[in-house]
Amino acid sequence: MLKKITSLCSLLLLLSAASEAEIAQPAVALTLAQANKQGSEHLSTLLVLEEKGTTLKAFDLSEHYNSYPEDPLDIVSSKGYEEILSVVDSSKLKTYQLDELKLSPVIGTQHIAAGTNYRAHQEETNIHSGFLFPKISKPTPFFSQVKTSPDVLLDYEVELCVRFQERVMSKENFDRVVKGFFLCGDMSDRALLLRTIDVDNQASGIGFTDAKSGDDRFPVGPYTVVPKNWQNFIGSVELSTEVNGVQRQKSNASKMIKKTDTLVEDVLRIGANKNWLYGDRSIPLIDNAYIEKGSVILTGTPEGVIFQSITLTKKIMWGAQWALSFSFLDSSAVQYVLEKAIESGFESGRYLQPGDSVKLSGTFLGSINLIVTQ
Repeated sequence: MLKKITSLCSLLLLLSAASEAEIAQPAVALTLAQANKQGSEHLSTLLVLEEKGTTLKAFDLSEHYNSYPEDPLDIVSSKGYEEILSVVDSSKLKTYQLDELKLSPVIGTQHIAAGTNYRAHQEETNIHSGFLFPKISKPTPFFSQVKTSPDVLLDYEVELCVRFQERVMSKENFDRVVKGFFLCGDMSDRALLLRTIDVDNQASGIGFTDAKSGDDRFPVGPYTVVPKNWQNFIGSVELSTEVNGVQRQKSNASKMIKKTDTLVEDVLRIGANKNWLYGDRSIPLIDNAYIEKGSVILTGTPEGVIFQSITLTKKIMWGAQWALSFSFLDSSAVQYVLEKAIESGFESGRYLQPGDSVKLSGTFLGSINLIVTQ
């Protein structure tokens, strides 16, 4: 019975999310997807030209080249951007269902996330410098479930993600390698974050890996987009989040403080140091002196998340309660204030609840549609 309910929820989610998504013109960016070809064990790489509701029209690059790579970026690397443009035949477009698309199997589980990389998000969280942290999470589909529980303050973040067709070892390597941009979500438990964050150095990234890793925390969009000019492309991407049809986030990706090339330079400079914690283990951003092919860079989220910094008024009020209630016998003032903030978060009901629907969208990137379950 539970499986039937789950399937019904997924179907209703997909149907309710049906809307026309804007696809970039191929001269601007190649929109790639992977799909199971009927009767074949291989994934076909599609060049998507149009999406309407639950259907899309695409040119089958794998069929044309008789090439079925696991990574759609491999076809761009081997054939070249201009060559692919030259072979597209509008008379050979085929219609696919959106739910036929598959995640690229090359996306791994260890990723690099940028925190507070938008000025307005720095203001709402009161963290006034950007930072990096590891995110350990397996990608999940663009229409799926995300689980919460009574002890979790579940929050959303919409992000522009990027991955690479090969290892990135230097700036020169970054300039040359094929880059694939896609939509992603960075889901997190704010209760766990408040209990593990380094309050004396929030920009250390300590606590963020624990709060943002694990199952259901990394949904990814349907398309891998290869821009002809990645800098120009970023400026055309509008990111947004809706919860139960109400807009929560909306910002242009060009407002990120550090762009992809600068983030890559930072990762290569400090990433091999074991400066971060995951549970009780010290871990690096990257295991070697390069960014692995399967690793993703999450470039940060705009303002509009549920979590907000603790106001000075509340710090004073809860600090007074800590003293007057003799709680100093059991905890520090900082620990007490953080626990009161967590308690207030649960009482507010503002965080994601079972039954909520979350839609993350990006211009030219499609959308991610989630149902919150318990």
